[in-house]
Amino acid sequence: MKKKVKAYTDDGYVIRPNKTALKREHQALQNWAKQFLAMKPEKLAKFMLPDDVQKSIALGRKLVGNAQDRHAKYVAKQLAELGLDTIEARAQQLQNQEALQQRFHSEAEQWCQRLLDAPEQTLSRFFEQFPWADRQQLRQLVRALQKSSKHDKIVEQLRDTIFHTLSQQTDWLNAL
Repeated sequence: MKKKVKAYTDDGYVIRPNKTALKREHQALQNWAKQFLAMKPEKLAKFMLPDDVQKSIALGRKLVGNAQDRHAKYVAKQLAELGLDTIEARAQQLQNQEALQQRFHSEAEQWCQRLLDAPEQTLSRFFEQFPWADRQQLRQLVRALQKSSKHDKIVEQLRDTIFHTLSQQTDWLNAL
């Protein structure tokens, strides 16, 4: 057993932790444990939890009822070793990545719609805003879009190319 080391004030009084804050943190860890038990494995893998915690979560998914509730408390205890701040920081990071992906998809959709409406003016504005974009590929897609009757497939390629260009912008901005 680990012996707890007590901290003292200058007056000789024992400094004890705030019990309400400890209970709040414990409750938050239990909530995370329940969320992890309900989470899809693909999303759980993004949290990059240690192997023993992942195995406990996999085992907890097989349990039902009160057994799963007890196991959630055990997982919360394992998560406490990682620290609540670490888990919440990773969750915030993943949420920011998802928001950025959604923003890129939305922006790519807007550029595609503008390219369908007025291709030449939109292309010049796009290249001004994103000088590293693959000009040849975008121009080919726009020409094919104007000539072809298979709009859906070409629009999808155009959207993918624009999305790729926008994601390169973030890579470029992150490098600064």
